[in-house]
Amino acid sequence: MPHDRDGPHTTRRGRAALLLAALVLLLLQACSNTQTRALPLLTGPDSSFIDDPVFDGRIHVYTAGDPADPPVLLVHGIDDRGAASWEGVIAELARDYYVIAPDLPGFGHSGVGNEHYTPDRYVDSLAAVIAAYAEGPVHLVGHSLGGAVGIRYAATYPDDVEHLHLASVAGILHKSTYSRFLAGRGGEAAAAFDHEERLFDRLGGRFLSKLFRRLEERRDVSATARDRARFLNAEPGRIAGVALLETDFSATLTEVSTPTSILWGSDDRVAPLRTARLLAATLPGRDLTLFSGVGHMPMEEIPGEFAAALRERIAGTGAGGDAWPPPSRVPGDRVGRCKDERDRVFSGRYDRIEIDNCGGVVLDRVSARSVEIVRSRVTVREPQIHGDAFGLRVRGSDVVITAGDISGDVAIDVTQTFLDVAGTRLNGRDVAVYASGRGGSELTFSVTPYRSGDEQRFIHTIRPFHWDDRI
Repeated sequence: MPHDRDGPHTTRRGRAALLLAALVLLLLQACSNTQTRALPLLTGPDSSFIDDPVFDGRIHVYTAGDPADPPVLLVHGIDDRGAASWEGVIAELARDYYVIAPDLPGFGHSGVGNEHYTPDRYVDSLAAVIAAYAEGPVHLVGHSLGGAVGIRYAATYPDDVEHLHLASVAGILHKSTYSRFLAGRGGEAAAAFDHEERLFDRLGGRFLSKLFRRLEERRDVSATARDRARFLNAEPGRIAGVALLETDFSATLTEVSTPTSILWGSDDRVAPLRTARLLAATLPGRDLTLFSGVGHMPMEEIPGEFAAALRERIAGTGAGGDAWPPPSRVPGDRVGRCKDERDRVFSGRYDRIEIDNCGGVVLDRVSARSVEIVRSRVTVREPQIHGDAFGLRVRGSDVVITAGDISGDVAIDVTQTFLDVAGTRLNGRDVAVYASGRGGSELTFSVTPYRSGDEQRFIHTIRPFHWDDRI
């Protein structure tokens, strides 16, 4: 049998790179806005270049409006056209603001090469743009990849950002969760499937899980020029997408102190609506605007409506924290029960909630002392569950949890369960997550802070979980 001449780990690295590349291709196809490098300049805004201190090339920048007006920085997503994706809103914003719209390195008219296009390196390139074009802090508007970069920028240079405006941000969830979403099986959409028929798709889900568990052992598959050329064709869009999926934003989300607004299309098939809920609940502001029937590119699909919503928030006249208050942390006296039913929705305050053999159940911003789920499929949004011995106990179920807080001596007790947790604080006075029964579980965590006894950490991974395992 032939051996890989590059060493025993190259094959695993290659498989990892090819898997991530496949996910990025799904993302690129969903965006459907990549094209050839023969790109015309926009005719309205001014066009200029500055030296790029990170990638040793040049950064192309569009500007429009009066430089004396408040600066608005527009950061695009994975799109060969670069900042041209903002064409429909630049002129509208430029009536009252100084608009700065750079082509991120690797896109548009900026320098292109076989570079490691990571969010952190893009942050450093944006710092050069802001230093060259803006006087004072900017309103940073980031779309998709640009939104993820914007979050990282606001955490790194908080004094540079007056307000953060995030639209359809990709890449925050763990790559295994994101892959299932792109395949039409992830997040809230999964609630439409019967528990018996799906339970993590039994075959497909377990296959993906196995691949991603192996992938956890081999990170940074886009880090070397050789691997980028070999597995990603040295294409900036693929490299940037892979680097985005490999980035853990757990600590970053807790470091952002800048007021933030979230703008999202309700029909986005690239960036999960689940991510919008997570960001709105986690970042300062609690300001979430959903555009009904709109997909991943609201600035192109509804440029007038999108620009108007953006202008309101820049001017400080739009919705803010009072529009979407956090759920109560105080439990109630009710007992919520679901037995052999489908499509039940629970919201508000309870003493406890018991769910047994139910499908398509939603717990929407509930407050309770405890929740028990058995043989069911449940979506949990922004819970406040604060128990004694345990907060959440799950047996033989498929559960997706987004944002919120869960606490107890054991925050979550699982047995034979597929559990997907994103942006939810787990406070275990003894243990954050514990497998108290026999039988394996599959746990996926995205940007999740937890406390287990005296230990406080973040977790962003996929892992099997067996009897007596604990986190």
